[in-house]
Amino acid sequence: MADNYLERRMEEYRSGRLATHSKSTPGMRQPRKGCELVLTFPPMNVVVIGRSDTIVTLLADVVSAFTRVGSRVAFTSCDVKRSTALAQSSGARYYPPAFTPESMISDITERWGGSDVIVDLRGIEDPEEGQADASGPDSASVARHILYLSHPDNTWLSGCKP
Repeated sequence: MADNYLERRMEEYRSGRLATHSKSTPGMRQPRKGCELVLTFPPMNVVVIGRSDTIVTLLADVVSAFTRVGSRVAFTSCDVKRSTALAQSSGARYYPPAFTPESMISDITERWGGSDVIVDLRGIEDPEEGQADASGPDSASVARHILYLSHPDNTWLSGCKP
């Protein structure tokens, strides 16, 4: 009798009879406040064009923000060592400086069938580098704003027509 006990328990476990079932609904597990905004992002192909001098924290935060919501991200930057590390840690696709933004976009179009969002950071100063006053937004906040503006339901905010 004791010999078959573990086998029977394993069979019950595999069949789901031993699995505990939650008595709460998904809404009860994560209470939301009335002032929270929850967005669900569709799968997007995103191209991020970095500044030409070095990789900056803003580029890394923008790439990370898009990959966290499930987007496929390709980016370019001149700092090969740090960009490679960013690509490996985030799962993004890195294009070295030999690629121009135009050739990178055409390669993405060929590989992924096009891009849904293009973020050009070449004209933006990094909030954490080169600012005299530290009262401005940090790069993570700027990345969240870019992510929010890129949501398909928010095209009216950026002046684009849907």
